[in-house]
Amino acid sequence: MGILRVATARRTSLTREYVPNNARTATAMPVLFALNMLLRAEQINVFTLRQNRAWRKAAGFRKMATIPVPPPLNVILANQ
Repeated sequence: MGILRVATARRTSLTREYVPNNARTATAMPVLFALNMLLRAEQINVFTLRQNRAWRKAAGFRKMATIPVPPPLNVILANQ
């Protein structure tokens, strides 16, 4: 069974994100990325894990985890 078929059948969300801390003061790359987005676009920003969890929960996802990958990105996996 292919990855896409499994993800579709189980309603899995997998995203790669720059995630700052809850105070939006660290780490450097997500904060710099957010600054860059503010200068270039009106509707784009970076969001904390707390915000990501709230949105996914509202969309019906109940299980969420971050997958360790080399910094500065985070991989967020959520399942319904």
